[in-house]
Amino acid sequence: MKGIADTGFVVAFATRNDQHHNWAVNVAKALTEPLLTCEAVLAESAFHLESSSYVLSLLQD
Repeated sequence: MKGIADTGFVVAFATRNDQHHNWAVNVAKALTEPLLTCEAVLAESAFHLESSSYVLSLLQD
């Protein structure tokens, strides 16, 4: 089954004090396939996290 990573998921995964962080981490641990996303999600996530390098590193992992 394919999954989709939206901005909310990426930001929650990356932000330890986000109220949905634990949920996002648990979902990520259970994944067996890469998530689908798009350039707009990556750009918006980089804006919210103030780090394009971190968001791009997620693509490699």
